[in-house]
Amino acid sequence: MRHNLSTVVGVAVALVCVAVGTFAWFNRAHPVIKINYEYTGASRTAVDEAVVEPVWESLRGCESISKMIAFSTDGRAEIYITGSAGASLNSLLTAVGSQLATAKPQLPSNVVPQFDMLPSGHSAPTAETISLMEHDDIDIDREKAAAVGLTVAEVNSQLHKYIDSGGSLRDFFATPIHLPNGKSVPLSDVARIIRHKMINPLVRTYP
Repeated sequence: MRHNLSTVVGVAVALVCVAVGTFAWFNRAHPVIKINYEYTGASRTAVDEAVVEPVWESLRGCESISKMIAFSTDGRAEIYITGSAGASLNSLLTAVGSQLATAKPQLPSNVVPQFDMLPSGHSAPTAETISLMEHDDIDIDREKAAAVGLTVAEVNSQLHKYIDSGGSLRDFFATPIHLPNGKSVPLSDVARIIRHKMINPLVRTYP
């Protein structure tokens, strides 16, 4: 699971597809979900055909979605989904999660969606701006989370509640994660920061 901490600070969300793990970006007027897919070793064409194509087809025509844009590069895909007018983040996550379930059997077995969330006022990038964006993502370590008695989904849920109550993930080491025993540890104890950039991607747009 990852949280974007570049100029646009992301927060983890675990409201949909707990089995596959989620993390999303959102805009309060029109929620925007970003889905990350890692397909290590695959070319950008293979990523587009094996990952983006089945996901794209599962999401086309969903009434909760007003538009989508997808970027595929070597080993990675990013799909940005903008909700229809009046859709809430929760309703969009639920609708997208339901549609993604139909695409899951067609994806490579080692490819799992991870959702990110855009702060209020931000929209999805365009084909012109995506290559200029560099992201610092929070990658929650399943083993480290398990060592303190938590699942990735539980850490995600805590981060969502934390940011929803006015907290900020700008201070990566100070963000508290509460343990089952009543104590807490900093986010840095169960996660790490990974930097990536989308270079010369293949692009799909909808509609």
